[in-house]
Amino acid sequence: MMQTCALTGKPFEITAEDLVFYEKMGVLPPTLCPEERARRRMAWSNQRNLYHRTCDGTGKKIISNISSDKPLKVYDVNFWYSDKWDQLGSGRDFDFSRPFFEQFGELLLQAPIRASFGLQDLMKIVNIPIMRGRIKIAISFLTLTSAMMFTILNR
Repeated sequence: MMQTCALTGKPFEITAEDLVFYEKMGVLPPTLCPEERARRRMAWSNQRNLYHRTCDGTGKKIISNISSDKPLKVYDVNFWYSDKWDQLGSGRDFDFSRPFFEQFGELLLQAPIRASFGLQDLMKIVNIPIMRGRIKIAISFLTLTSAMMFTILNR
């Protein structure tokens, strides 16, 4: 079945298998083309670039999909899953006299975010042992809309 993207006007195909899946999940078929759906997903999550930065919880160097120039608290994967920080510490009561998005923006700046990529996670994905010295890993991730390739240098 051919659809027309509601945003760009470009035609895109929805297969019979897609329609069965959408029906099974109880959702309507998409009205946006795959590229626009990917653009919306990536607006909230950088899935293409990795940066060196410092863990705001431990102070150690980490690799993250959030650059260090962003005013966000980013924690190393292992630290994020540990009990070494107060997960409820950034919680707050909702103030009904203030706009929701104003409060949501403040919460985004206070609540720590997990670094999406830790070296240990990458080693599990590619299933190779951690070696001493310099490691160069090229990993291909297949997403719903595109394949991404990046290289990480461990020093």
